Amino acid sequence: KSLTAHIVRRIVLFESYSAAILFQQTFFRVFLLRIFAILVTLFQTAQTAEEKENEEGEACAESQIGMVLYKFIMFDMITEIVTNLVVPAVKYRCGRCCGSIKQLSEEEELAALNRKNTEHNIDSKTKVDLAEFELAGDS
Repeated sequence: KSLTAHIVRRIVLFESYSAAILFQQTFFRVFLLRIFAILVTLFQTAQTAEEKENEEGEACAESQIGMVLYKFIMFDMITEIVTNLVVPAVKYRCGRCCGSIKQLSEEEELAALNRKNTEHNIDSKTKVDLAEFELAGDS
């Protein structure tokens, strides 16, 4: 799933498109490749199902295509669950065991969140001031 996007992204970067066209080229190429792969699979399934449709005990072509689509959806759901739930949990547990993620007390966690919040507020206030300065200079 992500291998196609990774390869296409490398190809588009190699072609040295401008920043405005970079995302567009990557998105459309990945989209077209995925749609093409699905269509080839569906047409191949339809052709195979039509050949076997007259045999005894075989399901109709529409039923077989529906099962292929169902398997696509189930595979995608399982892939999403594994990449979004299982992998982060395993990485977190391994990080805790290896010591790369430290166990912090509640006070330390609150202090870290407060520090991040104040840094964010200072950065956003500075950006607003710079924007106001630029707007004032333009007039």
